[in-house]
Amino acid sequence: MASAEREPIAARRLRLSDVEACVLNSLSLDEGVDPRSVQFLLRLYFKTGRDDLTERTGLALAAALRDYPLAASVLEQSAWLETLVDAHTLADDPRVAAAIAELTGALRAGWTGEPVAVAAAALDACLRAAMLDAHRPLAQPAIDELERIVKVAYRPGHGVGAGADQIAMAGALLSAYQLSGRLPYSMLAEELVAAARPRMENECDFTTACRAARVLCHLAALHDDEHYRRTAVVAPSSDYRREADAIFDRWSDEAQRRGAGGAAIYGVALLELESSNPNAND
Repeated sequence: MASAEREPIAARRLRLSDVEACVLNSLSLDEGVDPRSVQFLLRLYFKTGRDDLTERTGLALAAALRDYPLAASVLEQSAWLETLVDAHTLADDPRVAAAIAELTGALRAGWTGEPVAVAAAALDACLRAAMLDAHRPLAQPAIDELERIVKVAYRPGHGVGAGADQIAMAGALLSAYQLSGRLPYSMLAEELVAAARPRMENECDFTTACRAARVLCHLAALHDDEHYRRTAVVAPSSDYRREADAIFDRWSDEAQRRGAGGAAIYGVALLELESSNPNAND
């Protein structure tokens, strides 16, 4: 056991404690923060409630509220919105609510006409925001746009496009299911994951792979629910946690090479693995 502790990080899979150290050691509040690093700290604090994280997480959130208006792309705005929706569960702060309103407005104005993966990321973030009482009116237009894109892009047996498109759309569909309870959304998400499998190794980059791990963890949690298994058409032979584990193994070195931002993207996915599996540990 002692020898394993002395083993260099690169020789084993990145752990939550490694991600935490990387993010905290690299976090420079004066130079700007990235959304996934803030999201990782928020989710780690939410998971652990550790007193030693309170101040650093609060400072990171303050920096996020300063920096989110600088987001120049739909993907950046989507990442910030997802992060600030997470923050809303921890901070009853009117500045967080105002930032969510600003970002949902910007994304709603810009999601039409974007490539499938980009539009799906925006819709996913907006659907998460629509789970908050103040933003419920956003639910129906976001779902309508999601259905419109699927109608245009979907081909039976082929899904909605490239691997990144399948994964991003699957994530948005799972959020739509969580918001609405409509089984066709989660079942289509599972179909898109199946369509993405043959392309994952050659088509998906690091960020898409981490997003795929998050989608797989969400599907694994659904499959754990007996009522869901009885009511939905599911892929009975799928072991989604094992697939997510394989992604973490494959991309661990890349997460380390990318520094705090890459480690945080990986860490957010790793936290979702643990939240979907009560028996998981760091």
